[in-house]
Amino acid sequence: AGKVAVVGMNYKDEADNARRFLGALGNPYSAVGVDRSGRAAIEWGVYGVPETFLIAPDGRILEKHVGPLDAATAGKLLARAMAGK
Repeated sequence: AGKVAVVGMNYKDEADNARRFLGALGNPYSAVGVDRSGRAAIEWGVYGVPETFLIAPDGRILEKHVGPLDAATAGKLLARAMAGK
């Protein structure tokens, strides 16, 4: 309890471009998936990037945030998710 894994999704980008981007700016992710066709984004209801989903251990989507994520917004998302768990 109390641990959060941050997972990224490479959306419609070439793997080499994503590696260069993360290499230059830092990689905060514990894992990075690939959505080359954009199909996963459609299934999740993504309509613009960036979007952030807070997922419960059982797989339920607890929160969704559209737009850039900063420390203050991340804290609010986590607090709302914890209050509603």
